[in-house]
Amino acid sequence: MHLREISVYLSADTKAFTVREEQVFRLRQAFPEFNVTLCTAQEDFISHVRNADYAVTWEFRKDWYVGAPFLHAVFTPAAGKDWTEADPSGRTPVIYGRFHGKIMRETLLAMMLHFNRRIPETVQNQTDRKWERDSYADTRSLTRQTVLIIGYGNIGRECAKVLKVFGAKVIGVKRDLSKGTNDNIADSVISFDDIIPALREADHVVLTLPGGRETDNIFGRTHLENMKRTAYLYNMGRGNCIGEDDIVWAVTYSKIAGFWLDVFDKEPLPLTSKLWRFPNVIITPHSSAINAEYFDLYFDELIQIIKYLETKRGA
Repeated sequence: MHLREISVYLSADTKAFTVREEQVFRLRQAFPEFNVTLCTAQEDFISHVRNADYAVTWEFRKDWYVGAPFLHAVFTPAAGKDWTEADPSGRTPVIYGRFHGKIMRETLLAMMLHFNRRIPETVQNQTDRKWERDSYADTRSLTRQTVLIIGYGNIGRECAKVLKVFGAKVIGVKRDLSKGTNDNIADSVISFDDIIPALREADHVVLTLPGGRETDNIFGRTHLENMKRTAYLYNMGRGNCIGEDDIVWAVTYSKIAGFWLDVFDKEPLPLTSKLWRFPNVIITPHSSAINAEYFDLYFDELIQIIKYLETKRGA
């Protein structure tokens, strides 16, 4: 007799990406009919997956599917397809996390306000005990600004929701417009091929593009040349989308006002990188989706999906 099981293996070098026992307990509460196993090593996980109905993991290799005949779905918190390989037979779907935007939109907003409200200058004035009010005279409000979101998918839409609350004009950019251009969030959705006029209008340009050969260096010097010199660029998609040399060039020649970079072609960013030296380049360590509620948000989503799949199977 097959005993129903959910096998969980969520361990990583980053503290926030390693699940805790009390977090997995939520799955046990939600699905008492399953044996929910928290694995602490890959070998243990592979052993349990052989009898599992569902696997929850960062990594799943294509040769593991053959030995998992009861597996109905593989779940991963990851938004990108970097570590979880598809089932060669097409039998078992891989379901990726879609909750990241709820965290990343706050990180993006923080960085936009960082630049708009001149937070570094504020901190320096406090250090210098300097009561300087005139430095804020030409700061800008999001209410009257335009934000261009390139890679307008799930994460981009979550960002747009918050930016619209602040009154910003939002233009979404997609490579494929076959599913339409009206999502009732952005003011407009355009093709990447039509991006140049929009770049000339934007005060903030946000890259939320996926990795892969199709997006290698997709945003380059021609695009940077067509941005306002007062505009800022934010990359929280993947580091392959814009080349480091192009960023250094843009900063060196003041093509735009500054960058926030959360992702890089090489991670960790090498100590020899020129990007470390520029005061108007803010570097964060691929952390835009990291916070204390990471797995709480993920399990909210995961529990609902498993309930749906179980209802569908029982129908």
